[in-house]
Amino acid sequence: ELHEILEQEGTRPIFTLDEFVWLHNLVGNLFGSEQRTRAGLLVRKVHYLQVYSNLLLLGDVGISPDTPETRAFRDHMRATYRYWEQVEGPMFDTLEAAEEYASRPLDD
Repeated sequence: ELHEILEQEGTRPIFTLDEFVWLHNLVGNLFGSEQRTRAGLLVRKVHYLQVYSNLLLLGDVGISPDTPETRAFRDHMRATYRYWEQVEGPMFDTLEAAEEYASRPLDD
């Protein structure tokens, strides 16, 4: 039954950034950050659970290119979302630099 729900096509709940980071923190507080990381690595390997791996393995959001508009976006996120600082990543001069950063291998 769970398998059917998880493989279901269609919409899934979309959390606000604050809800998403709050849930990540909640799981860490309930199970410990080490257990959350282990579970996230396992979930990443199970096809139908992959959509939830980012909830367990919270990444960061890189911003590119470094322009007044993207700096304004970053400032807006800082002012709007309580937990933005937990996911705010580096600012990159070029899209290529951001893509290289995003495609780096993660520790398994």
